[in-house]
Amino acid sequence: MSLHLSARQKYHLRIISGSATLGLVLALLQDEKPVAGIFLLIFFLLLVQFELFLWMAPKFLAFKTVPVKKGIIKSTIYKLILFYCCILVISLLVAFVGLSAYFLIKGDNMQSHLQYFIGQGFWNFLEYYTISLSVSTICYFYFQWKASLEREQRLEQEKLLFQFETLKSQVNPHFLFNSLNTLSSLVSTDAGQADQFIRKLSAIYHYVLEHRETECIGLALEIDFVRDYFYLQQIRDGDKIALSIEVAHPERYKILPISIQLLVENALKHNLATAGCPLKIAIYTEQDCIVVKNNLQRKTILEKSKKIGLNNLRERMNFSTGRAIKVVETRDEFSVTIPLIT
Repeated sequence: MSLHLSARQKYHLRIISGSATLGLVLALLQDEKPVAGIFLLIFFLLLVQFELFLWMAPKFLAFKTVPVKKGIIKSTIYKLILFYCCILVISLLVAFVGLSAYFLIKGDNMQSHLQYFIGQGFWNFLEYYTISLSVSTICYFYFQWKASLEREQRLEQEKLLFQFETLKSQVNPHFLFNSLNTLSSLVSTDAGQADQFIRKLSAIYHYVLEHRETECIGLALEIDFVRDYFYLQQIRDGDKIALSIEVAHPERYKILPISIQLLVENALKHNLATAGCPLKIAIYTEQDCIVVKNNLQRKTILEKSKKIGLNNLRERMNFSTGRAIKVVETRDEFSVTIPLIT
């Protein structure tokens, strides 16, 4: 029968084995006898300090991949000092209790216990504290660095996947087939509109191919791209769909390319649109964000969605800006708020 342990359980086992090994080495270096008694005491103190570090470090030293802001280094130093002071105070209290129990077992009186704790015992405690905190700090930041590196690699993979899904979603047989069908009917009925349709279709493919690997794009360019995309859709669907755009000062902002279009495409794909109940999509700015909102008219029969595009957009936005997109769904509306890059 195999024993399956979680990553956190394995981490605790490493702490116990590390405390035991380090405690045995320190006990053998002491002059006090018996070795077993001093080993248990040192092992207990080291274990407590390692566990305190594991419990408190994420609260004080949480790693976040965000742009460096003014004063963040100074704030981090303050947090680090406060963190070590908290562990020192808690460990000191635990050590006092542990030493009290140790001396009671040995049969010593409280006076000798206090004299030892104030004298040699205190310096021994500082020695163990310094050793355990040094080891804990090195191990913690090493594993945090390793986790951060793995996260960077995962985000890079997701970025490539997002770019692939974006390109695939635009240059796909259904989109091209529908566009060509619409164009075919326009050629015989309205040559002028057919010419404009070809120009819009060409602009869409040009935008996707040119900017699919770009980190961020001007908001004005993205809005123009969305207008062109929606124009092609509206030629086919007519009054069944409607788009309103109210964006103040788009030249001031940047955004991840093809992000707004992705949300518009999702709205068209997942909702019913009829002449009696048209699908209305609104795009507008709100502070330093842009909102894409539509009335909710979900299709009863819908191809199962893995939400790869939306999930990758969420990850890339958080990585690029340190801010998260906000998804709100009510009974009647669905909206996504995207932070803009200034």
